[in-house]
Amino acid sequence: AFCPVLADVPIDVPPNDSMSFLRSAVKFAEQHAYGSLTAVVLIDDSSIKKHADELDRIITRMKFGVVGVNISPVQAHSTPRLTWGAFPGYTQSGSGLIGNAHLYKQPEKTVLRAPFNWLGREVMCIMPPSKHDLVWCKLARYKLRPGFLSQASLFVALFLGLGKK
Repeated sequence: AFCPVLADVPIDVPPNDSMSFLRSAVKFAEQHAYGSLTAVVLIDDSSIKKHADELDRIITRMKFGVVGVNISPVQAHSTPRLTWGAFPGYTQSGSGLIGNAHLYKQPEKTVLRAPFNWLGREVMCIMPPSKHDLVWCKLARYKLRPGFLSQASLFVALFLGLGKK
């Protein structure tokens, strides 16, 4: 089956050293996790500002086809301008890419970034099935007919759970 997996693994690093933790976590994932399609990095905004250059270096070295920083990598394969697929040379998850509407030559990966607290995170949260159906119907309607009313209807469904499919 194709499914996301979440594991809680203790990593021995000095306390309050977010970059040391991130380097160790990436190394662990690359050595022990099967596949190279996607990875997510959750990091607070103050750490991003404080360690911007080092964070960029770590992300650059990550061997995953899509890296999401505070955003789900699933966003990449729903956007045709971006690439989605295995990191080049890592064939556990297949080979090749889809997307790439801009026709970049030999892209390695897509990197998505968002602030730690962003509006889209609410869409990715676990919610009751009835609200989930309502929100995704409203999102589809907004994507098909973007405009103020369809966007307002989406937000009302998302934050208040109100509306009709």
